[in-house]
Amino acid sequence: MVWLFRRLWGRIHFVAIKPEHQGKKLSKPLLSTALNKMIELGHEHVYLTTQTTSYPAINMYLNYGFEPYDTDGQDQKGWMMMEEVLDRKLDI
Repeated sequence: MVWLFRRLWGRIHFVAIKPEHQGKKLSKPLLSTALNKMIELGHEHVYLTTQTTSYPAINMYLNYGFEPYDTDGQDQKGWMMMEEVLDRKLDI
């Protein structure tokens, strides 16, 4: 049922660069390509999930315009930690 309800929501499930290719500035083009494909497929919204250990990726997602989303308040501690680690204020 959730997928029918969110049929116009695209999901970035996993963004990864093989270790031997990391540090070559490939993550931004990869994410841009994925987001452009979402638009091409007709998605009006895009969401993703991540973990606090992925703070470089979180910073990139924030730079792309993704916003923290915490429906039940369970992620507040993690987002506050991200504010400190990334040294940037988040609209939580």
